[in-house]
Amino acid sequence: MAGDVEPQEAKRDSPEEAPAGKPKLTLAGFVVELNKRRVPRATLAYLIAVFALLQGVEHVVRILDLPHRVNTIAVVVAAIGLPMNFLLAWHFDIAPPRPGETTTPHPGKGAFFSPERRVVVKKPTWAAIGLMALVAVGLAGWRFYSVASRPPKAPPKAQVVLIADFDNKTGEAVFDGTLEPALGLAMEGASFISSYKRNDAKRIADQLKLDGTGLDEKRARLVAQREGIGVVTAGVVERGGSGYRVAVRALDAFTGKAIVDSAEEVPGKEGVLGAATLLAAKIRTALGDSTPESVQLKEGETFSAASLEAAHEYALGMTLASGGKWDEAAKHYQEALKLDPGLGRADTGLAVIERNRGHHEEAKKYFDEAMAHTDRMSEREKYRSRGLMYLFQRDPDKAIEAFSALVRQFPFDNAGPANLAIAYEFKGDFARALEMGRRAIEISPKNVPQRNNVGFYQAFVGDFEGAILEQQKVLELNPGFENGYVGLALAQLGAGKRDQAVATWQKLQALGSDGASAACEGLADLAMYEGRLSDARGLLEKGIEADLAGKNADAAGRKLAMLADDQLTAGQGAKAVATADRALKVSRDDSVIFAAATVLARAGEEKKARALADELDKRLEEEPRMYAEMLRGNVELKRHNLPDAIARFKGAVQRADTWLARCTLGVAYEAANAFTQAQDELEKCDRRRGEAIDAFHNTSPTYRFYPPVKYHLGRAYQGLQSPSAADALRAFLAIKKTDEDPSVADAKRRLGSG
Repeated sequence: MAGDVEPQEAKRDSPEEAPAGKPKLTLAGFVVELNKRRVPRATLAYLIAVFALLQGVEHVVRILDLPHRVNTIAVVVAAIGLPMNFLLAWHFDIAPPRPGETTTPHPGKGAFFSPERRVVVKKPTWAAIGLMALVAVGLAGWRFYSVASRPPKAPPKAQVVLIADFDNKTGEAVFDGTLEPALGLAMEGASFISSYKRNDAKRIADQLKLDGTGLDEKRARLVAQREGIGVVTAGVVERGGSGYRVAVRALDAFTGKAIVDSAEEVPGKEGVLGAATLLAAKIRTALGDSTPESVQLKEGETFSAASLEAAHEYALGMTLASGGKWDEAAKHYQEALKLDPGLGRADTGLAVIERNRGHHEEAKKYFDEAMAHTDRMSEREKYRSRGLMYLFQRDPDKAIEAFSALVRQFPFDNAGPANLAIAYEFKGDFARALEMGRRAIEISPKNVPQRNNVGFYQAFVGDFEGAILEQQKVLELNPGFENGYVGLALAQLGAGKRDQAVATWQKLQALGSDGASAACEGLADLAMYEGRLSDARGLLEKGIEADLAGKNADAAGRKLAMLADDQLTAGQGAKAVATADRALKVSRDDSVIFAAATVLARAGEEKKARALADELDKRLEEEPRMYAEMLRGNVELKRHNLPDAIARFKGAVQRADTWLARCTLGVAYEAANAFTQAQDELEKCDRRRGEAIDAFHNTSPTYRFYPPVKYHLGRAYQGLQSPSAADALRAFLAIKKTDEDPSVADAKRRLGSG
C-alpha cells in the first residue's frame, strides 16, 4: 500500500498537474525562501553596520560639539533603512544562482517565490559579517570607555538675570509690564537661574539718578554692573506682518556681548506670551540648561495659558505685592481672576495677602481655589503654592518638606528660604528661621514682607535692638507697610522703649481701617500688659464695632477673645463667658478658638471648653492638637486636679514646644507646689520672652502674656525660699500701672511679708 501512496502524492505535487489559480503561501515555504534569498544574512549585516555607524556618529557629535539632534536624525534614518534593506534583499538576489537553480519562475507559483534575478552583487559572507561585528564592538567599547573615564560634567554656573523692560512698540497698553514676569517665570524653570527683583533694580536706578526712566536696557546694565549681575535681557514687542513680533536678546552685563539674540513671530495677540516662553527656552539653553526644549515649553505653558489681559493684571499684582502694597496688589489679582478664573497663581497671591492681613477665612477660600488649579502650575509653582497652604494650615513639617525641595531644586528662588523660615518659626526653631530669613533677603534685599519677617525672628530670639533696626529698614522701603509698624512697636516694647512703642501704634492708626484695627489691638495689648484693664476694655469695645462694621471677622474675633480675658481677670465672669461665646460665633480661627475656650475653661464652663478641645483635636496638624491638650489642662487646673493638669500640659509641650505651652506648664507646677519644676519652666519662658510678643505667630500682639511669668516665677522662688523672689515680684509690679489686676495685690502682699 505504501508503494501506491507515493506515486499519488508525487502526482499531486507535480507542477504540470497543479491546480491553476493563486499560489498557496505557507510559513515553511516563506522561511525557506527567506534563507534561499539570504535575507537574514543581509538583515544581520545591516544591523551590525548601523550599530557601528551610530557609535561613530556619537563620537563625531561629541568631538565636534554638534547639536544632539544629529544623533536623533541618525537613529531615525537607520530605522527607516531597516525595512528598505529587507525589501531589497527579498526582491533582488544579490548573488549568482547556485548550480542547478533556475532563474525563471516556477509555473503556477508566480513571481512571489521566484522573481527573475536581475542584479548580481555578492552578499556579505559570514566572515565579513563577523569582521563588521568586531568593528562595531570596538567602537562601542571605545565609546563606553571614553564616557566612563570622562570627568563628570560640572553643573551650570548659577546665574542671576536682570530682565529689562520690553520696548512696547505696538501702542497697546496690555503689553506694558506683562512680558517681563512671563519671561522671568519661564527662565526660572532652570534651577540655576534666578531673576533679580525688577522693583529693586528700578529703585537702585532711581537712587543713582541714572538717565532715562523705568528699567530700559541701558539702566538695567548699569544696575547689573553695580550689583554684580552677570546677564541682562532686553526685548521688544511690535507689530510684524499680519501679527506680532517678539524679540529678546540676552547679553553679558559687563561686556555687552550678546549671548542669545532671537525673535519669534505670532499671528495674534494671544500668542505673544507663548513666544516669550519659547525665547526664554533659548536663553536657558544658551546659559547651560540641559532640559529638553519641549519640556521647557511645557513648563512655560502654565503662564502662557492665561489670557494676555489676565497675565497683565497678574504681573501688576505680583509687582505691587513684593513691595508690600497689598490693597493695590489685591485689586489687580482679583481683576486677573475675573479675566481668567483658572489662574491659580492669582488665587495664591490673594491668599498670601489675606493671611498676612490676618483675614484667615478669606485666605482659606483663596488657597482652596488655588489648589483646584494646580494642573496649570509648573512644578516650581506647585511647591510654592502647596507649601504656602501648609503654612496656612499650621503644618510646618509638610511646609518644610515642600520648601526644602524648592530650595534644593531652585536655590536662587528667594521664595524657598523665605517661606522655609516661616515653617521653622511655626516649628519653634527660631534660630533656623532667622538663618533662612536672612538668606532670603540676601537674594532679594528690598523685599518688604520678607525683611519684615526677619525683624520678627530677631525679636523671637531676644535681639530686640536688632529687630528695631530691621523694622526701621522695612518702613524706609515702604512707609505704608502696616505689619512693619506692628513688628517695630512690639520690638520697642520688648526692648523696654514703652513710649516709643505707643508712638508707633499711634502712627499706625493713621494708615486706614486695617492699620487702625491693628493699632487698637496693639494698644489694648499694651494696656493689659500694664494692668490697665478698664483702658483696654474701652479700646477693645470700640475696635470690635469698627471691625464688625468693616467685615473684618478675624480681627473682631481676636479682640473679643482679648476682651473676654480682660473681663475675667477683672472679676466679670458672666460677661467674660458671653464675650467668649460671641468671639466663637464671629471667627473660627485657631487662635480665637483657643483664646476664647481658655476663658471658658477658667470660668468653669467645662462642657464648652471640652467640646472646643475635641474640635481642635480632630485636626491633622500638631499645633491645634497642642491647643486641645492645653484646654484640657486648663479644665483640670480649674478643678484643682493638678496631676492631670500637669500631664495635659506636658503632653502639649511634647506636641509642640511653644512658649504658651511652657508657660502654662510652669504655672501648673507652681500651683502644685512643685517649685523646682516651676522655676525650671518659668525661667525658660523668661529667657524666651521674645516669643511672647506674637505667641500665636499671626502678627497679632500678645505681650500681655509675659508679666504673669514674672509673677509666678516670684511665687516659685518664694516656695524655694530664694532671695530672687523679691526681684521677680518687683519686676512684675514695675510693669503694672494700676491695681486692677488681682495679682498686683497678691504680689504686694508677698513682698510685704518678706
